[in-house]
Amino acid sequence: MSITDMTRQEGLLIGLDVGTSRAKAVLVSSSGQTIARATTPYRCVSITDTAIEQDAGEWWQVVCGLIRQLADQVKPDQKIRALALSTQGGSLVMTDAGGEPLSPAITWQDQRGETMRPVVLSDYSNEQIHDKTGWQLGKGLNLLQILRVRETDPVLFSRARCFLSTSDFLALKLTGRAAIDASNAGINQLLDITTKHWDPDLLRLTGLDAGHLADIIPSGTPVGRLLPEVSLDLGLDPDTMLVSGGHDQYCAALGAGAIHTHDRLIGTGTAWVILEVAGQAKAMQNRNKAISHHVVPGLWGHLMSLPFGGAALEWIRSALDLRDICGQRMPFTEIDRQIEPFVLDATRPFFYPYMQGCPYPPVVSPVYAAFARLMQHHDWRAMAASVLEGVVLQVCWMWDAYPDGKSETAYIMTGGASASPLWRQMLANALNQPVTIPENPDIGCLGAAMLAGIGAGLFPDAPGAYAALSQASTTVRPDGETRFFQERLRQYKQLQRQMFG
Repeated sequence: MSITDMTRQEGLLIGLDVGTSRAKAVLVSSSGQTIARATTPYRCVSITDTAIEQDAGEWWQVVCGLIRQLADQVKPDQKIRALALSTQGGSLVMTDAGGEPLSPAITWQDQRGETMRPVVLSDYSNEQIHDKTGWQLGKGLNLLQILRVRETDPVLFSRARCFLSTSDFLALKLTGRAAIDASNAGINQLLDITTKHWDPDLLRLTGLDAGHLADIIPSGTPVGRLLPEVSLDLGLDPDTMLVSGGHDQYCAALGAGAIHTHDRLIGTGTAWVILEVAGQAKAMQNRNKAISHHVVPGLWGHLMSLPFGGAALEWIRSALDLRDICGQRMPFTEIDRQIEPFVLDATRPFFYPYMQGCPYPPVVSPVYAAFARLMQHHDWRAMAASVLEGVVLQVCWMWDAYPDGKSETAYIMTGGASASPLWRQMLANALNQPVTIPENPDIGCLGAAMLAGIGAGLFPDAPGAYAALSQASTTVRPDGETRFFQERLRQYKQLQRQMFG
């Protein structure tokens, strides 16, 4: 079948993005029209000093609700051909044989796995774990969390028949088949990224076998048809297909067009992430980066994450109880307006967004979030401006860990912070680089929809899907304040070294 014939097969596609704080969905046609979009935040999040859990059942309820909303927009002569998921990675869901959660999901932000680090390091070095899985040993990721559950709750461990993450749990609920793609599987730290199979040595360490885990299905490949009762309940055609999706950052990369070597994406969700696209897994000498498979076949991603990135603005709003004149929580747009006069104030304090550690550079002493040079005359506006700046400066420092890309390298900003004119201008100035902002706010959903279309045979490959579904973007250029932010970055680095060594 020719490409022309394939593109003539008009069909509708759903892309879902199941993130850390909310889920979103878009309904698009294979010709590129956005028909409908919907979003729903999660209600059930349990947070203690070290434990951060979510209700996996609520993920499922929210996803079903979003699909129903979109299905209601479909005309009688139209048909939804396929859907795919873009998901948060690294969260652990333990279920019974029927796919029902036995406990709350342990999110990637959870800190309790740290207690099991010595167990793993007694057999492997952190470098060996990185070489196997592409990721440094992560206290919130599945390897350490499974070991912790086995140690602290042996009854739950023995009852669990499936040890899943967000994507494969939802796939199991939708199709009856637990399926995960390589970009998500790698984050669990049980995948051998070279073979794309579950690593037998790490499985033995956990006490599991491959039967406890999901099938690894390449992104853009059909997982299977929806269960009959599910398709009926959701208002979908019985032959609607679930296609293997990807980790949210990699789906966003596809949706934004970061599908060429040296392209760099800055994702600004709960975490801020730098993702550089590569044609191969580069040498492991810089293990500050996580190495994963891209959702585009043959491509890799080299990723660094600031866990407390986008969450920093929400934190300062809550911590200072910022409210508008009506007593409502101050909208982020109003925060932008209020703090803009303070952005270029050289006397502002510095903020170090280390609520969940410092990702780069490596430090010896314990790290913690901090304001530096905070003085009595600084009010909430100066502090909030410093919070936004601190996230930007830390990301710029992480940027240093990447070699200079080619002159034609694309720098793309996606996620919640991309809607803040102030934040994105700060980033362009601090990087001294033009930054492209996709105008579609649901770029991860769009990337998932592209994968759905590939799996349904509507597009030949990722470039073809992007060509069909790509949407407009805006470029933000440095506005002459680069020297100010470069000097602030110099001072930021100097103070950090003084405080943390």
